[in-house]
Parts: sequence; C-alpha cells; structure tokens
Amino acid sequence: MEIFLDSFSIESVEKYSTYLTGITTNPTIIAKNFTNMVDFKNQVQRLIDAFPNLLINLQVGKNTWQEMVQEARVIAEYGANMIIKVPSTFEGLSAIKEITKMGLRTNATLCFSLVQAQIAQDMGATYISPFLGRMEDAGTDIEEFIHNMRNVITSSKILAASLRNVEHVELAVGACCDAITISENVFDAIFEQNLLIDGKNMFDSANKVEHI
Repeated sequence: MEIFLDSFSIESVEKYSTYLTGITTNPTIIAKNFTNMVDFKNQVQRLIDAFPNLLINLQVGKNTWQEMVQEARVIAEYGANMIIKVPSTFEGLSAIKEITKMGLRTNATLCFSLVQAQIAQDMGATYISPFLGRMEDAGTDIEEFIHNMRNVITSSKILAASLRNVEHVELAVGACCDAITISENVFDAIFEQNLLIDGKNMFDSANKVEHI
C-alpha cells in the first residue's frame, strides 16, 4: 500500500520519509503557509531536491478544463515526480482526460460518489481520492461505500483521503485501498495505541539481554 503524507513541510516529510510514497497538498494547506508564488515554487523545489523519489501531488486552481490543462503543463515542469491533482467536477474530469493524453499522472480528488469514481477511471485518472471523513460527516456509510468502490475501480488506484483517525485508516486498509493520505496527527496515532504501548513496556521490562 502506498502512503502519502498530507503536508507541505520538509521537516514533517523528513520525519516520516521512510514510510512514504509521496505527499499530498491542497489549496488550504498552501494558503496557510505561503503568501506569494515565489516562496511556494521555492518550497516545491526544495521538496524535490530533498526527496527526489517521492511523488508530489499539486492541485490545479483554475475552473475551466482548458485552464486546468494549461496549469497541469506548468506543474509538470517541476519534474517527473509530479501528480496533477484535479477536482472531480464536470470540468475537472474533462481536464483529467486531456492531461492523461499528455502522459501525466493525475489524482481525481474530492470524490464523493461511485459515479464520480467510475467517470474518473474512464477518463484515465491514475489515482481517485474519496474523502471518507467528509462523507461520514454527511451521513454516508463509508464502510459500504469504500467496499463498493473497491469492486468498481480496477484500473485506477484508490487513494483514501480525509482520514481523520486510526479507525478510518483501518477501514481503508481493510477495503484494500491502493493508497492512503494521512496527517501527521493520524500517523502518530497509529503508533500510540494502548495495546502497542503496553506490549512494548512489557517486553522492555522483561528483556534482560543486550545484543550489543
């Protein structure tokens, strides 16, 4: 399973880099950290230089499919490890079809229905990102949804997003999602479960052997 960190911080990526396939970003994350495009572009380049093997999801910000395709060309100039993140809107899914023709990888984000997912796959999306946390907030049975999505999506990769807790991660893993993207808090929580901590403490107290 591929693991993405939902962060744009070099320090955070460094902390978890052993486990990562790449990172995901969104306009909200970028807006919180940058006030101008120069600083943003410099940060992208620093990430590429520091982690040349990691995939970096950058989201288009335009509204029409033509504008999204043009923006995808600009993002692709950063390097071969870019994934073009495109919203699963009417215009966005049209853009994914054209961006795929250009030989670029795409992530159909903001997926909230099986119909969106199916169309995104038909358009050639590399990844499709269902937002499970937001769907749960809206009353969707996300366990049923993600298992149904797994049955429908066969050529694109399911990248489970909006995973707000360990239970969401467990659900995505149990449904055999191809990838997940999680925050630093959720990443840490995976290793802070009581059974794990208690077991480690028990082994530490019982271990009298030094192997060095």
